[in-house]
Amino acid sequence: MAVYLHSVPGRLRIKSPALKGDKREFLENLFIGFDGVKSVKSNPLTGSLAISYCPELIDSEIIMHMLEKRGGIDLSKTISNDEYLHNAFSKAGGFISKVLFGSAMDMALEGTALSFLSVLV
Repeated sequence: MAVYLHSVPGRLRIKSPALKGDKREFLENLFIGFDGVKSVKSNPLTGSLAISYCPELIDSEIIMHMLEKRGGIDLSKTISNDEYLHNAFSKAGGFISKVLFGSAMDMALEGTALSFLSVLV
């Protein structure tokens, strides 16, 4: 599964299936004692991790290396913001087209013998 990574100086956000579940305390305590890390907030439901840091004291590459080494994140599977949005919209588009097609079929078959058979099936 892909790892979404968004980085601007001073802030790093990572979203990964490896971050889901009961890892909140571990992830938030992973950077205690690191100079320059201001805060770490995780959401175990979505698998998201937001890290605020001082770019003058610590580099985002060091933070990512630490997450890969101790957090179980495979950064070789990182996708860009554009790829992440494309994947999300593709899933949403597929769902919406199924709903619209189903609705159109219901309207087309309404009152016919086929609609009665579809209810039985």
